[in-house]
Formats: sequence, C-alpha cells, structure tokens
Amino acid sequence: MPVLNKGDSNMAIMPMSYSPNTLQRRFEIIDEFEMGSSTYWIIYDRKTPFSAVVDAGPALIENDLRHRVIATLELIRVENFDGLSVKSFWQDAAALQVEGVVVQEIMQGFGLATRMYETLVVHQNITLMSDHHHYERVNN
Repeated sequence: MPVLNKGDSNMAIMPMSYSPNTLQRRFEIIDEFEMGSSTYWIIYDRKTPFSAVVDAGPALIENDLRHRVIATLELIRVENFDGLSVKSFWQDAAALQVEGVVVQEIMQGFGLATRMYETLVVHQNITLMSDHHHYERVNN
C-alpha cells in the first residue's frame, strides 16, 4: 500500500488554521459539538467542496487570532467513476468522492472523520463515495 508523505498530494498538511474572517467568508458551520472541555465546529465550503473540524474558540497563533484545524475532508465532484455513471447508478448528480481525510495525530481515534461523513450525509443530504486509495498509517 502507498504511504502518504508530505508533498505527495494536494491534501491539507497539519497544522493549519483559519482566521475568523476566513471562516465567516468561506465556510458554513454545519455542526457544533463538545469533546472534553472544548467546543468544535464542522465547517463546509460547498464551492470547493471541502469540510473540516475546527476549534470553535480562536487561539492566538503567531500574534493573530486563528481557529485551529483538527481534521480535514477533501472532496471532489466526479461525473463518472471508472465507467460508472453517477446519474444512472446513484440517481444523484451531486455525489462527491472522498479525496482524502487528515486528522491530527493527537486527535485520532475520537471518530472525527466519521462525524464529518455523517454530518455531510445526514444533515446536508450529500451522497459521498469512497476514494480509490487506502494508505497505511505511519507512526512516528
């Protein structure tokens, strides 16, 4: 199986963060939940399409208020999947294919990727299809 290394793809590399202005301008907050003593938002950009889990409380990062990104879900719009027509098979021309999921290592195992999937499918009525690649988990 391939191993994803920094620079191998266009996927988000952690750590990353967004300013409050960027969140307001680019994203829709589609879910809010608490884990431990922190509140998190699941945000979604329909135009890209892209989803992420961010810390709802901005932190001072390099002298600027930023929302830390905890997990990302890269998505792509695809009309055909290796000869399988989305329109004829799924009856959903708006289906999105998962391009990749990244979760900060310290936050892995808390179901964040699953929560993003479920929020998009159940609350946003989006059809998600699996990606074609599976990567080995590399422990550092």
